[in-house]
Amino acid sequence: MEYDIIEKVAEVAAGNHGDELPEVAARLLMDAFSFDFCGVYTWNDETGLFKLRASCGDESNCVHRYSGDEGVPGLVRERMAPVVFAGHAPPGAPRTGVPFDCGLDGFGSAAAYPLIGGAALWGALYFKSRRAAGLDRQQRRTLEVAVKTLVAGLICSDLRGRFIAARRDVLDIQARLAESEKLLALVDMASTLA
Repeated sequence: MEYDIIEKVAEVAAGNHGDELPEVAARLLMDAFSFDFCGVYTWNDETGLFKLRASCGDESNCVHRYSGDEGVPGLVRERMAPVVFAGHAPPGAPRTGVPFDCGLDGFGSAAAYPLIGGAALWGALYFKSRRAAGLDRQQRRTLEVAVKTLVAGLICSDLRGRFIAARRDVLDIQARLAESEKLLALVDMASTLA
């Protein structure tokens, strides 16, 4: 089973899913590891927010935005490492008068993995389960490899999108240049006639 899910994630990441890639991969991983919820949060350095980009499963208490130091995604950002735990808060989580993560209400365990491309944080993959049982060591390693495979697919999808946009811009500039050359030839011909 371990290698099957990695292979499936690789196929999804290599496929041409575009903007649907996070949702397709989230559904695949949620089902494979028997979680009740999976959310893909993207990180924005400018706003300092995690924003929910795709989700599937039990969306009760689903939080659509986290600040950079809030909840499980904030802890993943701080540690730049996976956070896996059973119970309401992981060891070392900040303790305050407010709940650590209101999105965990009703859930017994959670796992979150950073989506890191190069040295940059792209976001976090956040799983929640109603059961208090966590992941065993082999499942954690398998999930880490699957997440890294997903990140590679997200990076490739992003680069593909940028390439298509740049190509579109180049074609637009070429068309404008051709129109300019026609206009210049007309002006040249008019000045010769004059």
